[in-house]
This record gives sequence, C-alpha cells and structure tokens, in this order.
Amino acid sequence: CLAWAFALLVAARGDSRAARYLAIGALIAWASLYKQVVVAPALFLVLAHVVRPPEGRSRARAAGDVALIAAVGLAAWAAVFSYFTAVGRLAEFYEAVFAYNRYYGRRMPTFVLRAFDLPRLVVDPYLQVLVPLAALTLVGALAGWSWRPRRPWTLLAALVLATPIAVGMHGQFVPHYFQLWLPPLTIGAGWAVAALGARFGDRLRWAPAAAGGAALVVLLAHTLPSYGLPADDWSVIKYGPIFVEERTVARRIDALLLPGETFYEWGSEVGLFFESRRRPPTAFSVWPVVDGPAARRLGARVRADLDRAPPEIFVVAKWTQVYIQGRHPVLDFLAANYRPLRDQDPQSAFLLFARRGGALEQRLAVASAR
Repeated sequence: CLAWAFALLVAARGDSRAARYLAIGALIAWASLYKQVVVAPALFLVLAHVVRPPEGRSRARAAGDVALIAAVGLAAWAAVFSYFTAVGRLAEFYEAVFAYNRYYGRRMPTFVLRAFDLPRLVVDPYLQVLVPLAALTLVGALAGWSWRPRRPWTLLAALVLATPIAVGMHGQFVPHYFQLWLPPLTIGAGWAVAALGARFGDRLRWAPAAAGGAALVVLLAHTLPSYGLPADDWSVIKYGPIFVEERTVARRIDALLLPGETFYEWGSEVGLFFESRRRPPTAFSVWPVVDGPAARRLGARVRADLDRAPPEIFVVAKWTQVYIQGRHPVLDFLAANYRPLRDQDPQSAFLLFARRGGALEQRLAVASAR
C-alpha cells in the first residue's frame, strides 16, 4: 500500500485533482490498519510533498492535499473505533492494538537510534542482501540530484530516512522488521539505473545496465538457492524444528482426544489448534498473560477458564519456559492437576501432560493394562 501511495505522490502534477490525494490517503490508511509504524514514512512523505510540491502547485495547496490525506486516515480509524464500540468490544480493541503494543514498543527510542547504525546493520546476515540495492540507490541519488526534477528524489529521500524510524518503532529487532527496507531500496535501485543511463548517454550506455545486472546477479545468488529447499527446511533454518514438529504433535494430540475434548498450550504455537482442528479452551496464548499491562487480569481470566472446563491435555512449549521465570497461576494449575504423558521424546520441543483422573488418563491406563 505504501509503495503505491508513494507512486501516486511521485506522479502528482501541479493540476492533479483531489481524487489522487484521496486515493493516497486510502492506501496509507489501509496500511496503518495493519502496521501503525506506517505513520513514520507517511509523515515524512507528506512533509516532503509540502516542502517540494509538484511544479505549478503552491505549498498552500500542497498543505491542503495533506489535509485530505489525513482526513481519509482519520475517517478510516473513526470507522474502526465505531465498529468496535457498536459491538461492545472497544476496551478489548484498545487494549490489544494500543495498550499492549505501546508496552511492547516501550524501548522504541533506543531502537530507533540503533536502526540508524547502518554500518553495524550491514554485517547482519539477514541484511547483507540489501547492500547492492543500497549502493545503487546511493549512486543514483548522487547522479540524479543535480538534475531537475528533484522532487522524486526528495520523496525517495524522505522514504529512506523514515524507514529506520519505522523499523525502530517496533521497540524490538526481529529480522522480518527489516523487510521495510525493501520498497525504498528497490525503487531507488531502479531509479538509479535510469538516472545513470540519462547521465552517461551514448558514451557508456552499457554501464547502467551492467550495474543493475550485477546487483540482480548478487540478489539472485543469495535468493535462488532458498527456492530449491522444501518449505520445512526454510522453517528449520529460520526458527529451528519447532514449527515442523508442531504438525506431528498436533496429530498426536488429535489422536489422543475424543471429539469435544480440548487441550491448552502454554506457548504461542497456535498451529497446534489449526492442525488438530480443535478450539482452545480460553482466548489467550501465553504472552499476553505473562507480559504486558493486562497480564495479571488476563492470567486470572485464563486460570478461571481452565478451572471451569479443564482440558484433557496441557501442552508446554519448552522454549517458552526459558523466557518465563517464577510462578504463575496457570503453571500452578498445571502442577496441581496434570501428570506428564509417558514415552515422550526428550528432544521434543513440547511436553504433553494429561489431566489427573481425567477421561484421557483413564483411557491410557486401560490401554496399558491390556
């Protein structure tokens, strides 16, 4: 969405109509409903639009364009708030989207500053693939800045400058956050090839294509081998075996339980429920109930749900316990009411527990006695 909004802004002319800016506002609003960090590039882009408006358009009119864009965003969010108010879920919506994310990103200033430490970041194996695109973008900017029109490069500079801010606004560094660099650097690299071609003319007409081709070869050399790997191998390389094993564990759980019986997982591997086609007995996975502004209240709610309808199986993701220290009401419930299943793989990422005296434990006892 942001890339299309950027394209519409770059292509704006002095006589562009309001519909263009309404469309830009709609695209930015749509993006903001998915990731609120889009506010950083959006703000930088509209400021650049006012500072260097299209030729033939005054800064006052450009400011009016920004007002239109902002009005669409405000209307979109007003509609969302109105919907959750109408269905009686406004408090839950605010807590999930704003309160928890504000807590998650509480170290945002530190990470915004760290996101500008580009020399350190380029040695990160996840980001090295971006170096050719960044180099081309820089060369293209130097080649294209001295020519008119400068507005496209001003907008691109705004987008590039806003990107590390958007990355750091998460308040954490997770590899996929850095994918936000792909749109500005991809656009910049493409523009660089065109700018170099215009500057060199017929003298070195091959040079821009060669530079673009070299960058493409580097990107393909980094990317193509991955496409020869099965999807499971991708998952193992990035996260370890847990999500591959998740399917096997889900099938085992489904085989152990009868229709209508439930299980709960102390972890965040919700694929267990998807693969087993079983509904969780409570609304929350582990992280909101152990970390965040509402952890105590949500933890008590999960404990009450489990007390009211105890699941036959309690699953613990081992890696979760590495990060969670100390006691918790849900873990107290586990210790008081469950026993580990026999014959579990010690190398498994999961531990399975059966409810003491429950229907599953009775079935397993009968089966082992035969």
